[in-house]
Amino acid sequence: MSSRVKSYLVVGCSVIAGAIIGILSTSAWQHQRNVSLAETRLQGGLFRHIDRIIEIQDETQRTEVLTAIRRAEQSFFQHRKRMADSLAIDHQILIDDLKSILETDQWEKVETWLERGRKHRMRENGKHRSRQGRHQMRRDSSIHRSQKKSIE
Repeated sequence: MSSRVKSYLVVGCSVIAGAIIGILSTSAWQHQRNVSLAETRLQGGLFRHIDRIIEIQDETQRTEVLTAIRRAEQSFFQHRKRMADSLAIDHQILIDDLKSILETDQWEKVETWLERGRKHRMRENGKHRSRQGRHQMRRDSSIHRSQKKSIE
């Protein structure tokens, strides 16, 4: 094999290895980001997230930060609830419109597609809930560790 072919092979393998490493690291980063965002949406998750970022000085500051975050979390929850309700209404309007426009066989295809989506979301929600349980246990143990440090 000539040195030119060898150099092409080395360059080609390097490009492929770089692409694979890039894909895997991006996937891992995105997964961690999604988990972090999901944790902030859990009850008390935003406080834990902020507590990791800043060093709370004393109990007074901790209480004030916790109060502010709880007030914000309630507002966030209300906004998410209104948005979910609004999207559900828009979704139902679209379904009603499609039912009136499409032929029976076309609607059956759409209905099959929608049902597959529902089953997939239910399966994903079940996985997400089981992951939340594991993350909650980890968070609880890390909270206990941080409380022990603050007591000492």
